[in-house]
Amino acid sequence: PREPPQKKAGRTQRRDEAAQGKGALRRPIIPQESGPPDGRRQAPPFRRQKAALSD
Repeated sequence: PREPPQKKAGRTQRRDEAAQGKGALRRPIIPQESGPPDGRRQAPPFRRQKAALSD
């Protein structure tokens, strides 16, 4: 009877970790949406500079 409870506990902990991980991923997405010009503006120049260096 100790194995079933342990399995349930592992499932609950895994769900907690998955929920926390999803929440953490969702949290950064909200701030990114709030400032898309900053992240989007820095993304294109970075790729362009890399391409120029490769050329």
